[in-house]
Order: sequence, then C-alpha cells, then structure tokens
Amino acid sequence: ADRTVVGLRVQDQGPGIPENVRARIFDPFFTTRDDGRGLGLATVATVARRHEGTVTLIDVHPGTCFEVRLRVTLVDTPVESTSPRATSAACSASGAVLVVDDEPSSLRVTAKMLSRLGFEPIEAASGPAALKLFEGEAPELVAAVVDARMPGMDGLETAEALRAHLPELPILMISGFQSPEDAFGRSSDAVHGFIGKPFVLTQFDDALRAARQKADAVA
Repeated sequence: ADRTVVGLRVQDQGPGIPENVRARIFDPFFTTRDDGRGLGLATVATVARRHEGTVTLIDVHPGTCFEVRLRVTLVDTPVESTSPRATSAACSASGAVLVVDDEPSSLRVTAKMLSRLGFEPIEAASGPAALKLFEGEAPELVAAVVDARMPGMDGLETAEALRAHLPELPILMISGFQSPEDAFGRSSDAVHGFIGKPFVLTQFDDALRAARQKADAVA
C-alpha cells in the first residue's frame, strides 16, 4: 500500500483570531467566550495527531483559515468496515458501570459505548448526583467512568468520594487532558486509569480493562 498526505482547508470571513490568543487556541478548555467549553479545536487537534496528522492556523485577511493534513494509505483492495477487535469488544463484559459527566452529549456517548461493550450504564450528571445513589440501596458497580473537569465537584473529588463508599471500585477517568497531572496538577490513588478524549470503542475497552485489572492488583 502507498502512503500519501491529503489536506483540507477551512476558511471563514470573520474578524480573525487575535495575536495574543493564538498560542493557546489548541489548549483544552481555553476559550474567549463566556458560554464556551474550549474543547472544539483541542478535539480536532487530538484526532489529527492520532492519525499522524496536523492542524495549522493559516494567516489570511480577512477571516481565519485552518489546514488539516492527514497521512492516508492507498490500497487496491477493499477495507473491512468492522474489525474483528471491535466486534469482539461488543460482548466483552457485564455488570453496572457508573458514568459521571456534566456534558449531556459526552454522557450519552460514553453510556452507549458501555452498552456496546456489554455493561449496564448508570448515568449521573455531576459528582453530587452520583453520590446520591448511595443514600439509599447502593447499586452493585463493577466500575465507574468519571469526567475530569466538572463544575463544583471535579472528577478527582468525585473519584475520591466514590472510593470512600466503595474502596475497591475501579475508576477510569476521561478528559480532554492527557493525564491527571495535566488536569489537576496531581495524581490520586482513587483513579486506576486515565484516557484522553476523543477515543474510539476499542481504546475505551482497553482502558477500562486496564483500570479494572489495576484495581484488582492493589485490592
């Protein structure tokens, strides 16, 4: 198969990006808008890097232009639409997994991934909402998946509070950052695994398996 590079440029006719913010436009959660989350460009850049590509800001006047360059493989035979790894992952596990995420779309996607892997997702839109589950008859959980950056009670605080109720609970943290140290400036024994957004089903499956194995090893 041959390897080549393809490029795509997207340009608008807006006011452009000020010089004083250009160095931070790909930082997770950086935004100049009061109602923004700052994950759009960070997500695009992460996807491009994972496909051996780049995203570059191009100077144009007026407006803003981004160029995406990706390495592609040219093949003469059709590529299977579903890999054996992805197919086998869909029946790999069972049990209830708590998902804690304040972003509704991210919460739904993670829950759907868990369902495809054979788990029963239990959704909570915040740390306090997750802890309310323990006020009555606590659910029997095989793991928890917690978003790192949430308002009020962040992912690390949520993980530590969950472990206070269930000391042996495996916890996988998800984030636009690439490590707990990047997200919080510290790590925690309450977290058994960490995966950066965005991720595909097989990567999520591997990270969740690794987190559960680590929890078992230290139990």
